Amino acid sequence: MKNSKLKTQNSKLWGQSLFEVIFALAVASLVMVGIVSLAAASVRNSNFARNSALGTRLAQEVSEWIRQQRDSNEWTTFSSYANSGGITYCLQTLDSSFPAQGACGAGAYVAGTTFIREANLRLISYVNPNDTVEAIITVEWSDAQGLHESRTITQF
Repeated sequence: MKNSKLKTQNSKLWGQSLFEVIFALAVASLVMVGIVSLAAASVRNSNFARNSALGTRLAQEVSEWIRQQRDSNEWTTFSSYANSGGITYCLQTLDSSFPAQGACGAGAYVAGTTFIREANLRLISYVNPNDTVEAIITVEWSDAQGLHESRTITQF
């Protein structure tokens, strides 16, 4: 009798500890899923921040390049690259002169990147006709979250 009573107590203890193990595994799994989700979001945000900073830098390069074009040409030559409706240029590279007019096509990336860089030059008349050129510079990229862009506007 003593022996059967001991077996009953042992089987109850065994069942209770199996439930505790399963419950502990479930809690640990939930914690791990949360940690992995947090790490994935952190990597995603880090990639976006890096791409955003690079996009801004690429746009700034174009702004400085256009400023150099203005400084190295006469105003009439420089302003001929713009009109009142705006002229778009695809700027994969920054050569010594303006490229042919036209927007970037698919795959017209800046060398070694996944960024597409365009500038739209528009004449603005504040006082005299053709006295200001406005450059709207757009750098686009896409990632798992979709299409993003960095945009700067500079007046010359």
